[in-house]
Amino acid sequence: RSMYAMFGQEPDDFQVRPISRVVGVPNPQCVAASPSRLFFWSESEGVYSYDGSSVRYLFDKLRPALLTGRMEELSPGQMAWADGRLYVPVTLDGLHRTLVLDPTLGRQGGSWVLYDLPMKGITSHAAVDGDVGLIFTRPNDVTDTRLYTLSETKYDDTINGVLTPIAAHYHTRWFDVGVPAAQKRWRRPRVVITSTAPQSVTMDVFHDYDFANLAKRLTVDTEATLTTALCGSFNWGAANWQGSGLMYDFDRTPRLGRSNAVQLRFSATSSRRWSIDSVT
Repeated sequence: RSMYAMFGQEPDDFQVRPISRVVGVPNPQCVAASPSRLFFWSESEGVYSYDGSSVRYLFDKLRPALLTGRMEELSPGQMAWADGRLYVPVTLDGLHRTLVLDPTLGRQGGSWVLYDLPMKGITSHAAVDGDVGLIFTRPNDVTDTRLYTLSETKYDDTINGVLTPIAAHYHTRWFDVGVPAAQKRWRRPRVVITSTAPQSVTMDVFHDYDFANLAKRLTVDTEATLTTALCGSFNWGAANWQGSGLMYDFDRTPRLGRSNAVQLRFSATSSRRWSIDSVT
């Protein structure tokens, strides 16, 4: 449990300096390098980073899951850096999951996002055009000998030759207008959705910081729009318009009910691109 750095240009001037005497890595696969820092997994502790001057712990909020045994690193541990993010396969509650660190989100070195996509044997790969991507295999599937790669321009998973739409969702924060103890009557929100084709997006409503009980389930539909339009001839009273291959839909949903706080969850299982642009 220690780390050292080697400095020098020639064998005669190499110097070995200690970085840490309390953390270390169990194997070479537990190390991933980004342009600005080195990431590594320290056994039973989680992920650290080293920027050339200091070691930083990045698992503060996830450490309780390690201490209780809910989360474990794969054996042997693995991680890889690709497309500006750090990918760390783990097991959570006995299921294979992937943690992704985006250093550009939030504070304290970035934010972690948990994905249910199982990975194993991950490695970064530089394509001929210079783009760095991720290649991986699937754990616990000896019959599947294929290599997989991630693509941010696709909206389907192709696993075992089966094309499956990705079940995506988006959570808003809890809204309480600054007075969490007071009950409120929520009005009809206005939702702006972007999509590439007509589809239905489910909007689940939760009350009073309770994720377990669904208060309401509503549907927001994107509809077909005008296929052609001339400058100066738009109907500004219409509910939606289309341009550049994207459809923008403005919907006003039913009321959200009475509660101290409210949260919305949008979800869709579709092969089409969609996003929530605004909720007011």
